[in-house]
Amino acid sequence: MFSENIELNKLKGINLAYDNDLYEFAELVLRINSAIDKRGKTISKPTINGLARDYSMVCGQKITQNEIVNIAEKNGLDANEAIDFNKGDKRRNEPPKIGQKYSEINN
Repeated sequence: MFSENIELNKLKGINLAYDNDLYEFAELVLRINSAIDKRGKTISKPTINGLARDYSMVCGQKITQNEIVNIAEKNGLDANEAIDFNKGDKRRNEPPKIGQKYSEINN
């Protein structure tokens, strides 16, 4: 069973190096994944844990992945939750229904 991805807006107000930077970073990662996904037949969505790893790498690990995950968890997020665009955004990928073909998803 697929669980619903959390909305990007849930990251607003989580501040690491500056106000709303985790939200802005996640939006950039989602936009990149969305553009690349259009080239193939995959749908890629970052998890909180993956986003924390990538953010930490970008900032030279001055803020560690564990620190970011802990901050996210203090804000009610689970490290294994996948992030997606907000509901109503045409780029959002809703979980497929059982038996649904890839060509039918978000078309």
